[in-house]
Amino acid sequence: IYSALFATVLCGMQLKWGKRTSGLGCMIINTVVLLAFITSGLLSLSELRSHFLTQDLSQYYDRGMSHVIIRYVAIAAMLPLIWFNAAISRQQLFNDAVRVAQSLFGHFVVLALLSSELVHWLDLARIENTFRLSLSIVWGGYALFLIILGLSRDKKHIRVAAIVLFAATLLKLFAYDMEDMSTILKTVVMIILGALLLTASYIYNKYKRSAGNEAH
Repeated sequence: IYSALFATVLCGMQLKWGKRTSGLGCMIINTVVLLAFITSGLLSLSELRSHFLTQDLSQYYDRGMSHVIIRYVAIAAMLPLIWFNAAISRQQLFNDAVRVAQSLFGHFVVLALLSSELVHWLDLARIENTFRLSLSIVWGGYALFLIILGLSRDKKHIRVAAIVLFAATLLKLFAYDMEDMSTILKTVVMIILGALLLTASYIYNKYKRSAGNEAH
């Protein structure tokens, strides 16, 4: 959290008073902090949640709501870094390849946070052995969002990322999720993902037709 706040102040100063060449340093710092958070940071937060739920060694250590609240303090500290990376990448110093990489990394971080949040709330609700299927649905929904975003802003890399995410979701579903899954759950998940794929296909084809008509 301290590192994120430090990076936020640094980026704010860079955008207002700093030289453009210092933007690269800010982006590197932001990326390192975000990578550290979605790996070791989220893992540490999950351990705090586990201690809160199990009250392990509560006779010696505090296991109160602060173990859960700190999660949202940390997420709130990280989110501005995604925006700052996007803002800095729009400076003339950077080319399109850097902007594309920054955009994809930002969506990767958001998806990681959404996935972690889903597992967090399922754990708090003490719902076990459902996170695999739930993650597939969240990933499929985010892939649909990326397709809509990529079409509305005419961003090819966003659309390609959406297709890759859809493919990874389907691979995960058939290779991992359906193991030891009841028939009812298999049916529900397949219906939901099928609806997402049909919606994505409809939106994409409608966009292509509109683009073709405009070209003529």
